[in-house]
Amino acid sequence: VALLKEVHHRVKNNLQIVASLLNLQAVRSRNTEVVEVLQDTGNRVRSMALLHEVLYASGTLASINFATYVEDLCRHLLRSYGHAAARIKLVNRVDRIGLPLEQSVPCGLIINELVSNALEHAFPIGHHPCHLQIELAQEGPEVTLTIKDSGRGLPSDFDLSTDRGLGLRIARTLAEKELSGTLRLDGRDAGGSTATVTFYI
Repeated sequence: VALLKEVHHRVKNNLQIVASLLNLQAVRSRNTEVVEVLQDTGNRVRSMALLHEVLYASGTLASINFATYVEDLCRHLLRSYGHAAARIKLVNRVDRIGLPLEQSVPCGLIINELVSNALEHAFPIGHHPCHLQIELAQEGPEVTLTIKDSGRGLPSDFDLSTDRGLGLRIARTLAEKELSGTLRLDGRDAGGSTATVTFYI
């Protein structure tokens, strides 16, 4: 156990170094698109580093306390978006579910993509209220992840199967290929949108 904890600790440190290098490169760039790509990639790397940090600090290496992980991840994402995210109220309703590591990594990356997508697009300047809610619940072997926002909703012609946004494509691929689950997006009006991921432990 001690050896495995040390492995997780070193993996976490290495991932944090990669994330820091991406951040340094973003600071040096004057190209807005390049900066956004580097920041998004850095957030993905940090989401994986946080998983290993939670594992290292936990008493068991078999599964992750996802409530703690999601809280840390969302706190980091809100910080990374600076003043633009200061007006957004985050509600964390994640049950204390112990997910195995092989499911924790893709699930964590999905949360990173969906929360980042909401922070970037759901709340235009002047929009109120700005609420973002994350729920993770288990009923038997079925796990449901729900991310709701009170933003401007999806375009009337939105189609997840043809959407070219990288974040949503990553989330959908992870849900289907890594979790053998499904991703559904609803909300084609100004009442906000809801992303639902369902998979089985």
